[in-house]
Amino acid sequence: MAYLGRKNGKQDDNGVFEKLLVEFPELNMNTENEKDFDLDKFAFTAALTEVTMETKGNFQRVGKKILVIDFDEVTVKLIREFFNTEYITILHARDEKEALLILEKTKIDLVLIEIYMQGADGFKIIEKIKSINRSLPVIVQTVFAMKHEKDLCVASGCDGYISKPYNKDEFEKIVDYWLKKRPIVNQKTPLKARNLP
Repeated sequence: MAYLGRKNGKQDDNGVFEKLLVEFPELNMNTENEKDFDLDKFAFTAALTEVTMETKGNFQRVGKKILVIDFDEVTVKLIREFFNTEYITILHARDEKEALLILEKTKIDLVLIEIYMQGADGFKIIEKIKSINRSLPVIVQTVFAMKHEKDLCVASGCDGYISKPYNKDEFEKIVDYWLKKRPIVNQKTPLKARNLP
């Protein structure tokens, strides 16, 4: 059995082992003898595991490209700050024309779109993107005032929505979910302009 809170046969008054075990349950160990347990070694292993888990989380982002369709530069800057740009590429389009041009020339793994933009109808842009490639995930990001707005988003073909202002953890969770569903090996061909309706 595991001897919680002991280091080399002595009680660990700070309860470090318990805390590490709670944070990293996958490191649970069985020892037949208290002296077999080395808290320092366990702490090092836990730290190494944390780095490994972080790297694993970033791995699903490696090589992926996100297209952000939004007129607000602050929003785009915030999204870039959320993600490590060493792993992921964030492209920005301010309107429908720029968005379709990027989609024509670049293989995109996920689209984030603001539905309320000056001189553009976000719902129609979603419909156009989905008519070109229905499998490309499109996530709406906006300040929802009414419930029916979310219904309109779903009706237009979007795969999900994120409310502004962002909750960072929720935002990353949603984005990572859809990136995980888009293996890099399947992303070989950009959208073709000839397919535009």
